Amino acid sequence: MFVQGGTLIMADHSRISDTTALRGGVYNVGTVMMSDDASVTGNTATTSSNDRDGQGGGIYDEDQGKLTFENRATITHNTTRPVTESTGQGGGIYGAGPSSLPQRRGQPAHRLIMSRAPVSRRVPLRRAGQH
Repeated sequence: MFVQGGTLIMADHSRISDTTALRGGVYNVGTVMMSDDASVTGNTATTSSNDRDGQGGGIYDEDQGKLTFENRATITHNTTRPVTESTGQGGGIYGAGPSSLPQRRGQPAHRLIMSRAPVSRRVPLRRAGQH
């Protein structure tokens, strides 16, 4: 699913699952809001010759994207197929933007909001350009 400049709202057990794409289940350049048991599960990001492909098995979030997870929204069992060290990152979520929240004309460049959304099976988080 490609979200560009708009908003994807997932609620009431809605699901994006079992897709295979260069940038996973959701490629976000807009806003994704998940709540009430919505899930992104079982998706795979594949690789090509582009270094950014094969990242974000569940959600690939561009630097201007905004993600909100509330009320038991889950991202589970997503994978990547790495070819090089720079591909295959972010099985659940890959954030392509800066890791901090700098202000750009009053707006944060990249935002992740979580409320009553469980995090389990913790794994290291790597952002583009960070080790």
